[in-house]
Amino acid sequence: MPTEAAQKLAELVRDESSEKQQIEAALRDLMDSAGGSKDAANDILRILADLIGIENHVRGGLISVFCGALVEQGCDAKIISAPITRSLREILPACCELLAATKQQMPKIDEDDEESDPDAVFAETLETVKEQMPDQGKDWKALEAFWRAAVVAYSLDTEARRNADDLRPLAVQLSEFHEAGYWLTMLLAVLDNEPMIAIDPAKRLGIIGHMSGIADNFQLNALLMDVFPNPGFFRRRRISKRAAAIARGEGPQTSEEILTASWNLYTYEAISGGRSLPQHDRMSNDYWIWNEGTPEDIPVAFDKRVILIGPMSYPRMFPSQRTFAKLSASIEIDETLTTEQVDGWVEKLSRL
Repeated sequence: MPTEAAQKLAELVRDESSEKQQIEAALRDLMDSAGGSKDAANDILRILADLIGIENHVRGGLISVFCGALVEQGCDAKIISAPITRSLREILPACCELLAATKQQMPKIDEDDEESDPDAVFAETLETVKEQMPDQGKDWKALEAFWRAAVVAYSLDTEARRNADDLRPLAVQLSEFHEAGYWLTMLLAVLDNEPMIAIDPAKRLGIIGHMSGIADNFQLNALLMDVFPNPGFFRRRRISKRAAAIARGEGPQTSEEILTASWNLYTYEAISGGRSLPQHDRMSNDYWIWNEGTPEDIPVAFDKRVILIGPMSYPRMFPSQRTFAKLSASIEIDETLTTEQVDGWVEKLSRL
């Protein structure tokens, strides 16, 4: 273990008089001492993890970014997940306090004034409030670094993501005003091992399974097009192997390929009460599962997220990409339904 380089870094991080450039240089020296060894890199990550939660959150944020970079390069995310969560439990409430004070002090904006700029007014007021609340202002700055490391850690460490669920209400409060709030809200809403059922009533096809790691319904649609039964002698893939791999979190995060949805997706409410799925009706969107939404938005029936598949109203095209680069996603099929089972499920759902 590169003890001397690690000790030097720890001293610099804890010394309030040290400069950022000195800390960054010490970080580089520490990495050089690892000699390219993965075990040594993980040892370094453990050293850095102990520094994430220092009292100076801005310094801790700087360390967290470096830790996130190491995890992106293959180090163990579990080493940093808990320290990051502990720090966010201190930082997010302080940021919410700063936000509340900023909202309270913001001058009233004339919505009819086309030249008014609410974002500029907010930013100006925020800077004023930071001077009044310097500790919270520092935490606002620290959060700009911490959220990036958190996204990497929570993408790779499912248990840590679940354990950080208490951060969601705070992230939601910040979501319109700080990019950290937006991205943490989205990531912490991701479902894991979530029971689901997908049914095409007209074609009498269906699956029961579990979905995990899906950030939005664009990704859900792509994965569903890849795994949903596609009978027929001359059947073709609905999406390319490359697009399916991207949706699963394998390989590049995006490509230039444009996907076209094979169907409309509906909630179970589209057939509850004896209704029938609309046939190519562009106006019957009350029960659509919108691509812009998330799997968490899909209503539950019989302890499962229910997805109904109907005819495509119009071509829905979207890029082949995923929101979080390191987050693996899947739809695991537990059972492929027979036509009789599909009919039975349709009957049960229609009675709701």
